Amino acid sequence: MIRTEYLTRLGLPAPEQFDLATLFHVHRQHLYRIPFENLDIHSGRKIELDIERIYQKIVHEARGGFCFELNGLFHWFLKESGYSCYFISCAVYIPTQEKYGADGGHMAIIATVDDQQWLVDVGFGNSFPEPLALKSRGSISHHGQHYRLDQDLEGYYILCNSRDLKIWTPLYRFRDIPVPFDYFEPFCEFHQTSPLSPFTQRKLCSQLVEGGRITLAGNTLINTINGLREEIAVDEQEFDHYLQELFGISLQHSIQ
Repeated sequence: MIRTEYLTRLGLPAPEQFDLATLFHVHRQHLYRIPFENLDIHSGRKIELDIERIYQKIVHEARGGFCFELNGLFHWFLKESGYSCYFISCAVYIPTQEKYGADGGHMAIIATVDDQQWLVDVGFGNSFPEPLALKSRGSISHHGQHYRLDQDLEGYYILCNSRDLKIWTPLYRFRDIPVPFDYFEPFCEFHQTSPLSPFTQRKLCSQLVEGGRITLAGNTLINTINGLREEIAVDEQEFDHYLQELFGISLQHSIQ
């Protein structure tokens, strides 16, 4: 695995130094160049927490992945670049049930740069564009979406999202406790096989673009640009066409 190959996949040259500005730049560029997708789950290709296989898929096959793959590879890049970082276990908020799912259902990263801790996450479907400071109560914005970190009395950090800076909805929560990569193996298996997993319900591919986000979800193409949402019905053939045209993914060329 070669760090410069990963940067090339992001459309970036090798930086002169690996500092906070570089972390922000690479984080943002990752979200614009590598999609969040679950296509392997629907094509019978098993996803394993093997960083070399993940590297092959994302860098050489020009694919995306879901949180365990995307953040797994980003963590590898950060470590290779000299950043101090570790995985954290998150529980995703389920709005329809008004409660959090299982701890471990999502993986994120905490990186420490210049004695400050940052939440790093390039593997969440509704992801914030740049790292969030753990100790800051400020928010960051991206084309009508706003994100901030709160903390409750139990010691959980809570990532929240808002459209109007008035009503804030939880996305996920976590504690600042390091966990190893293999901690997520049962959750990775669950999300691939369980009928209760949102990832087994329909094919999904989503990516940040200038002005907003594009998403293929089941039989719908969703364009959310400058706060305006457009939905277009697509059939199976059109799904594959848009997958290639919008995300550069051809499953026929992906190594099985």
